[in-house]
Amino acid sequence: EISVENSKQVNSEGKIGHLRGIEGVLAALDVSKLDGNMSEDDVPYNWFEAVNEDRTEALRRWIDSLEWRRRTGVENILTKPQPHFFKIKNCWPQYFLGIEKEGNLVTLEKFRGLDKICRGMKKKGVTPDDFASHCVFLNEYWIKNKLAPYGKLIKILDVSGLAFGLSIRVVIDYFSRMNADMQQYPEILNKCYIVNVKEAGSAFRFIFRLLPRFLEERTFEKIIEVKDVNSSDNPLLKIMSRDQLPVELGGTFTGELKTLKLEEKAANYAREINRKCGILQTEEDWKT
Repeated sequence: EISVENSKQVNSEGKIGHLRGIEGVLAALDVSKLDGNMSEDDVPYNWFEAVNEDRTEALRRWIDSLEWRRRTGVENILTKPQPHFFKIKNCWPQYFLGIEKEGNLVTLEKFRGLDKICRGMKKKGVTPDDFASHCVFLNEYWIKNKLAPYGKLIKILDVSGLAFGLSIRVVIDYFSRMNADMQQYPEILNKCYIVNVKEAGSAFRFIFRLLPRFLEERTFEKIIEVKDVNSSDNPLLKIMSRDQLPVELGGTFTGELKTLKLEEKAANYAREINRKCGILQTEEDWKT
């Protein structure tokens, strides 16, 4: 049984800054806080941690995040149609693998041919804004449904076959737009494991050298390179059992990743929203 220390603790005054785990994240994303008196004592843990405990800056960023949520209507995104859900999933392989021992949600993203991923989305009529909205939808889905008791993600990035091709401008357009919205969810990343680096070659090394320019130092320090997924000391085996990990990550799972329990639930959720909004299943949906 997963237990999250301090996940529901508050101080004697009930300040949300003292909440931990998924309950702390949920409380921090409540836009109604903008209608009250917000002080540095109220700053949520994630925002406080993201700026090295600078309360003034943390309060400013938290207010900015809540204003962004109110301005863009993110609060209601889980009830809005997702016409591009399966188009994006088919172009950009991203999966909810499961929950690891400490209560973090483990995801897998396959960065195989970034230019192909982005050109594929563009060809299907998916804009950078649509892509960013899709990623926000997924964030809101796992947070609001409390998939991760600890309130954080462990990301596994498979960079085998990573390449830019001739469309680096398109790649930047899509992923920089997405990254801008992801900044509204500070400190939800616990760790980021990068696998199959040898297969990525010079493309990954080029990107890795640029990362410090785009990531805060705290985030960069969470990146761990897995040198050999088939070795006995594969760190991924310490967070998930071998039968939960795909073969390419050093596990024994050979099924289709879209059939994973958490993946099926997310897909069915998107289908149900679209059905209620009058959007029929398309050929992009793997269940048609």
